[in-house]
Amino acid sequence: MQAVHQLLPNLSFGDAISNQAIWIRENLLRAGYRSDIYVRYIDDRVRAYCRPYEPGLLTPEDGLIYHHSIGSEITPVACTHPGPKWLLYHNITPAEFFQAYDSNHARLLRNGREEMWTLARVFPRSVGVSRYNAEELEMYGFSNPQTLPLAVDPRSWSMPPDEALMRRLQDGRRNLLYVGRLAPNKCQHELVEAFAHYLLHDSEARLTLVGSGSPTEPYVKLVYEMVHKYALEQQVSLAGHVNSGELHAYYRTAHLFWSMSEHEGFCAPLIEAMWFDVPVLAFRAAAAGETLGDAGVTFADKENLGEIASLAARIVSSKATNVSVLGKQRKRRHAFEPKVVERRLFEIISSA
Repeated sequence: MQAVHQLLPNLSFGDAISNQAIWIRENLLRAGYRSDIYVRYIDDRVRAYCRPYEPGLLTPEDGLIYHHSIGSEITPVACTHPGPKWLLYHNITPAEFFQAYDSNHARLLRNGREEMWTLARVFPRSVGVSRYNAEELEMYGFSNPQTLPLAVDPRSWSMPPDEALMRRLQDGRRNLLYVGRLAPNKCQHELVEAFAHYLLHDSEARLTLVGSGSPTEPYVKLVYEMVHKYALEQQVSLAGHVNSGELHAYYRTAHLFWSMSEHEGFCAPLIEAMWFDVPVLAFRAAAAGETLGDAGVTFADKENLGEIASLAARIVSSKATNVSVLGKQRKRRHAFEPKVVERRLFEIISSA
């Protein structure tokens, strides 16, 4: 093959799937392939990295990597491509999480899973970004799926953090952090409730939720309602979609990364937190436990939020616990360095 292109519904700034597509393209170009990213919808902030898909852009000889994470009108293009191709599966959130909040999005999620049966018949090669995803591929009938984790490059944080935000966050209060779009499967509403229990141990702490989500969305409204219910307006901040300098500042000043998410296909922020030496506390569900390995601190039961909050307080306040947790995280984070994932990428490409 002289060309390996990528196809996905949209390319967005800061999105893990988009970041991986851009990283794959950079590696393919360095290796001498012609490589473009073809999408239907483009975020202006990443327009330089992709092209709008149009019929005729792909030739029968081209290799194609199709990123699958939701139902899309672009899926038939991938299905009918006659050249070498790989399906890269980022997992699809079960529609049940969204049904009560956004029935249209739930329908797209159901469609995406239904499409898996057809994709299994036309994609001889498939890849999951975690073993958890690869096992789902097997369930849908894909033959011998491989794994290609997300690459998390510490060099991407070479820009300075936002200085004004750093000063504001370094006021002596403990900073608890979660990074991820506001979505029902990520359970930020439960995190707010658990944080209310945490304040019994550390009344001056603050919780910051970084991630996109419009205040008009029903689930985002629920998160705000939880903040109001527990009168946490001064302790909880919904920062929205932030720029790189701001995200850098949030990670640099965090004392704990706390996830209550119930469905992740990989969860790159877990590894990002490790590179900033932020201890991680996470619900061990879907691929989150696999991504963490033996690093971080996990829990398998959400029944008692008070106990989880007590665990969070021990991690934050105990120097011995911090040293133990960070030691394991410093080892685990190397598994997702670009040089490691790059080798795996070209092993997969050479299988064509």
